[in-house]
Amino acid sequence: MLEHCASASAKYAASTSTSSGSDAKNVVAEPVAVRASRLALRGRAYAAFGDTNEVESARARACLQEALKLEPRQREAWNALGELYANTGEYDRAEAAFRSSLAWTGQAGNAEALRKLSITLRNIENSEHNVTTTFILFTLC
Repeated sequence: MLEHCASASAKYAASTSTSSGSDAKNVVAEPVAVRASRLALRGRAYAAFGDTNEVESARARACLQEALKLEPRQREAWNALGELYANTGEYDRAEAAFRSSLAWTGQAGNAEALRKLSITLRNIENSEHNVTTTFILFTLC
């Protein structure tokens, strides 16, 4: 799926290239922050359909992860990635993403990450409780 984001970036670079008098093309370099923001936005768009479509969910993850490699201070990208993980029951990864959002951007103005981290921690606690309850019931039977 990372290839999808990379190919989209290559198409963008080709569309913004200029041609001089010769056949050589000068590609306008896109600033890293702009590219990272664009990838994060694309990832969030894919995530909107990711709840019902595994392909879109995988594309969303790939774009968000690539965006965060380029610019790790993107609060919205961390939060979107955490939400994707939480929606698939990967609570440990969701917790790590929300904590990364808070670590990179701070708690001030990041109420969304705090709220979603709280929900994720409750889900982790509930899933551990369910596993323990299931184990106890299984051993009693």
